[in-house]
Amino acid sequence: EFYSAWNYGSLGKYFNELNGELHGPVHIMIGGQWYMNSSAGYNISTTNGGDFLLASKWLWRQGFIRCPELCSDDTPAEKCECTCPSMYLDSFGSYENFLKGTGLFNLSDGLFNNWYNFHTFGCSGKEACYELVVKALCHVGHAGEMFTSAAPYDPTFWPIHGLADRYLQLKRLMAYQNDTMLVSEWDYYHDGMSPSDTHKICQWGDVTGMELPTCVSGSCQGHRKDDMLPMGNFLGRGERYSNWEFFKFMSPMNDDLPYVYDSLTLYPSCIEQGITWWVG
Repeated sequence: EFYSAWNYGSLGKYFNELNGELHGPVHIMIGGQWYMNSSAGYNISTTNGGDFLLASKWLWRQGFIRCPELCSDDTPAEKCECTCPSMYLDSFGSYENFLKGTGLFNLSDGLFNNWYNFHTFGCSGKEACYELVVKALCHVGHAGEMFTSAAPYDPTFWPIHGLADRYLQLKRLMAYQNDTMLVSEWDYYHDGMSPSDTHKICQWGDVTGMELPTCVSGSCQGHRKDDMLPMGNFLGRGERYSNWEFFKFMSPMNDDLPYVYDSLTLYPSCIEQGITWWVG
C-alpha cells in the first residue's frame, strides 16, 4: 500500500510495486482474468491471482499455451479461449510433471511445489489439485481488449498511470527537499522468483506450426537503463529518450515537463482515514 511503500529508498522497489501491485493487476483482473472463477471452480481474486497470471504468461512465452489469433463477433466464447494443446500436456505424463517440466516449480516462491496450497479449491489429492491448477493456468481467463496493461482504450488506463506517476513525483520532490530518502539510480528488484522474471528469452523467429521455441538465458530488450523508447518528440524538437533519460525528463523538478498535476498530496480517501504518509 502507499503508506508502507513510502519508506522504500530504491527505485527498483518502486518500479516493482507500482507495476506489479498497482498497475498490472487492475488491468488484468478486470480485463478478463476474473473469468476463471466459473471455469476453474475457485475465486482467483482471493487466491494467488498475480502468480497465476504470470505463470500463464511464462507458459505462453514457452509455447505451451496457444491462443486464437482472431475471433469474430459471432464466435462462441469457448472457441476464443487460450488452451494448452493435449499434445504438450500428454507428453509430460502427469499434471505434476507438466508443472515441473515447464519450470513452474522453481518460481513464485515455491507456490506450485506443494499441492496442498490448493486444497481450498475443493480438490482431494495431489494429481486432482494439480489438474485444477494446470487447467486454470492454461485457460488464462477471457482475454479481452483491456487484458493488456498497454491498452489505452481501457478507461482505467489513465487514472492508474497518472496515480503511479503522481505518487512517484511526490516521493522524488520530497527527496529533493531532503524530507524523505530515495536513491535515484537505475535499479531492479527481484521478488520471489516471479514467473515474469525468469531471465529467459524465447526465440520464435524460426518456429512454425506447433513447434516450440528455444529459450535461452538473457534479458528482454527494452527493459535496460539505456534501451531506447519507441516514442519521443515530447518537446517538438525531434528528441528521443532512453529509459533513464525519460525518467529524468519526468522529474517534477524539470522545468520543461509539459504537464503538471493540480496537487501531489490530494488523496481524499486516504486523508479521510487519517493516512497521510507524506506528513512527517
